[in-house]
Amino acid sequence: MTTLWAWILSNAPLPIGDITKRLPDTDPHIRVAVGPTHRGISGFRRSHEAALNVHRLLAGNPESGRIATYDELEITVLAARDEQRATDFIMATLGRLADNTPSAARLRETLRVFLEEAENAPRAAARLHTHRNTILQRVARATDLLGYAPGEKRLAVELALELRRRLWHRE
Repeated sequence: MTTLWAWILSNAPLPIGDITKRLPDTDPHIRVAVGPTHRGISGFRRSHEAALNVHRLLAGNPESGRIATYDELEITVLAARDEQRATDFIMATLGRLADNTPSAARLRETLRVFLEEAENAPRAAARLHTHRNTILQRVARATDLLGYAPGEKRLAVELALELRRRLWHRE
């Protein structure tokens, strides 16, 4: 694996959409981890450390996406500092929903988007390019695998889904 670090002087957050558009489609292994904008040499160090933590979440995990910022992943970075404890948390919270199967991955992604969309099936369906009833069926199957309604432990479920998506990349 080759790593390239670049620093850009900016007084405002970087336009991530512009960076995403410029990533070459020819190499799906390219990942971009962006740290927060801080002033001075200590700010540079803090930003670089934050970018390293985001890079760790992106590296080697196709589910994690190609580009991420520390601002969007700050909570996940904090929860993932101890990888073993994060993995234990994922397993305890998601149970069989954490399985490394295509079916479980589809259910996790559906549940994650459904919760992000405030449990609005039509909005989740639009984001996932599927039908509202498909979303509701998948959420019901995910709930069965969890053994409890996601809303009962909403914060824990959302964090476990995000950790599983970004951190846990077992084969």
